[in-house]
Amino acid sequence: MLSKDWINKQICYLNSGLGLYLQDAGNKFFFEPTPGFYGYISQGSTAALNDAMRMLADHIAAPTAPVIEEWDGPADPLAVRDDGSVGNSRGCPAFIHYEGHNRSRIRIAVTNKHTPYIMGAILAHELMHHYMMTKRLEYIDVAENEKLTDFATVFLGLGKLTLNGYEPMKWDVSYPGKTIRHTYQVGYMSVLEIAYSWHAVCKFRSIDSFSCAENLTVDAERQLRVANREIRNEETR
Repeated sequence: MLSKDWINKQICYLNSGLGLYLQDAGNKFFFEPTPGFYGYISQGSTAALNDAMRMLADHIAAPTAPVIEEWDGPADPLAVRDDGSVGNSRGCPAFIHYEGHNRSRIRIAVTNKHTPYIMGAILAHELMHHYMMTKRLEYIDVAENEKLTDFATVFLGLGKLTLNGYEPMKWDVSYPGKTIRHTYQVGYMSVLEIAYSWHAVCKFRSIDSFSCAENLTVDAERQLRVANREIRNEETR
């Protein structure tokens, strides 16, 4: 689980590099992934995804947005072992290629187009890579930089997309003599860690974290409540 020190460090780092924007936005700080938005990106076409990416870029006031290219990618996000079993996987949902200042291209694996929630989270994450690169904000350590990018989606108002899309997908497959549960998850932070980050960013911006819970999935809102309960328990110890 993320520590308070880690979260506060990211807030200070991003605030010093990006500044505090939309200061009087209140609940409008968060981009609203409405059913209409999810329905639009569920088409999976590059035209629809590029339109959606531009919408997200406009919300965070990014001067440019990455271009999404057509790409199929791997047909299955899970690596099959010799015995026919598979393990848990976070996969590699997308690739971003930087072509120069304010220019980048993204390829998204077709597997991740199965659910608009995952697709929305991927769009938010890859836009953060693009935007933070234009601001020269990154960590040398790859794993820490990916976590920072996840956190930045919340810090810049795209947290609903991330919170909705980071719930692991689970399904059971029967093999001779056994049944194996498969899981697949995108992102570098857990849903609960995103929920903790949500609370911290809302507190930083003086927003009631539950007054802006519209357009969250049932699972995402549940994780917010779990995080809220754990935070309150920590504060009363």
